[in-house]
Amino acid sequence: MLKLLIDTCVWIDLAKDHHQHTFLRGLDGLMREGKVAVMLPPLILEEFERNKVNIVNTNRQSLSSALKRAKDLLDQHGQGDGKAEALGQLNAIDQRLPRLGDLSGITAFVEQVLRQAEVIPITDAAKLRALDRGLAKKAPFGKKNSTADAILIEAFADLVKGKGTTGHQFGFVTHNKNDFSQPDGDHRQHHPDFDGIFTKRKVRYFTTLKDAIMTVDSNVVENLEYEEYSEQPRATDEIVDEIGVLIDKVWYNRHKVYEEKIKAGEIKLRPYPGKYDPDGCDPEVWKRALLAAKKKEEQYGLENLGPWDDFEWGMLNGKLSALRWVLGDEWDSLDT
Repeated sequence: MLKLLIDTCVWIDLAKDHHQHTFLRGLDGLMREGKVAVMLPPLILEEFERNKVNIVNTNRQSLSSALKRAKDLLDQHGQGDGKAEALGQLNAIDQRLPRLGDLSGITAFVEQVLRQAEVIPITDAAKLRALDRGLAKKAPFGKKNSTADAILIEAFADLVKGKGTTGHQFGFVTHNKNDFSQPDGDHRQHHPDFDGIFTKRKVRYFTTLKDAIMTVDSNVVENLEYEEYSEQPRATDEIVDEIGVLIDKVWYNRHKVYEEKIKAGEIKLRPYPGKYDPDGCDPEVWKRALLAAKKKEEQYGLENLGPWDDFEWGMLNGKLSALRWVLGDEWDSLDT
């Protein structure tokens, strides 16, 4: 049996991204077959519960945006006697969204899978080792307080070294590559500070749920592979949403660079002189920029706004360029 400890960030992403619903169903099927077991420290369940309202709100906002685009298209291009009725139905759904909750049902599905998990305790020894990691500035401690992440990986260490491990394989699944993956290299590999926990075969590190469950020999996995290759292209509204996210992240990064230049005195805060001022910034404009940055931090979370290494920054801009090209922009005119 493959025993998985799945980080909270993965569960949250599963509940937000309907494209991962396929792998969530696959995980559910493998658990019912008895080929995979999800190991659940209470910490993960508590963190998911704290984020659930935000997850539902995000899903609702995404659906509201899709409804708005559908109404705009129908209003501009719809024809025939059914146009008014269709618009009325879309408006009715949009007005009811605040009361409808999670229409996709994926949050409830995640909770259903979590209820099937085996709850494991977090020992005092694991907490002490997590503290030692922080004092020694070892991963997952980096530029932020990673106490919860450290406790999680130490709970996993207890799991793989405990009793009753014979005949089982183990996997730790996380999307938090900044804290758990190799800092300079293949992000699919664990950080060297975790060498004492992971092995090549029995105890493995995964950065996607897909990679973890694809290691299992089962008809469920074969069906998943077929379903993955037969998926339809992403909808235009989904591409537009992702472009918006990428633009926000690029803007935030440039904002932080500008902020550093202001702190260093390279750019002065002074009233706008009426013409382009390369070494100055109007204080009122900067105040609005700071408020906008604060909103981005609340919307995405600081952990999802960088800082990025050169490779990650290149990937971010490359994704943005590719998506905008798909929607008709030229390669040489992709300014943000």
